[in-house]
Amino acid sequence: PEKGTYLLVRAMVEIARRRPGRVTLTLAGQVGPGEGAWWRSIRQMLEAAALPEGTVTVAGALGLEEKLSLLRGLDVFAQPSRQPERRGIAVLEALACGVPVVVPCSGIFPELVGRTGGGVLIERESVDSLVEVVLRLADDPAERRRLAASARHGVVAHYSAERLADEAMAVYEELVNG
Repeated sequence: PEKGTYLLVRAMVEIARRRPGRVTLTLAGQVGPGEGAWWRSIRQMLEAAALPEGTVTVAGALGLEEKLSLLRGLDVFAQPSRQPERRGIAVLEALACGVPVVVPCSGIFPELVGRTGGGVLIERESVDSLVEVVLRLADDPAERRRLAASARHGVVAHYSAERLADEAMAVYEELVNG
């Protein structure tokens, strides 16, 4: 629930209404204990929307290879988190795979998008903002390619293991040299 799945599904229903067959959604991730009622409400919303077959796919929890395969096959990754994210690991994974992201302007996301240039910020908890950006990116493959290239390059430049090691060594050297 905190990752904004409900908002994403509401947006998909609106997108499918405006542009049938133009955009598909794959939901991935683990449904935690105690979230059964919430998940049933998501499924009911999808059933009530009567979207065409294949519009929404539920992939569930994925292993590493499955996750990489999914990410590499996406045109856009959206995570409309309802609460400010502190780490944004899933978004970093998408950016590292060269996938443009659509995320709310809260928590760590403005920094990730600002440093990598690989995404678009939307209003937090705004289905309309999410719909607008997803449709704009669906209609603009050149912009998606530009964002994808920036995403991959930005993660390598700012969030790679090599960068982390270099920064840690600089701190250690400063401490040792006093």
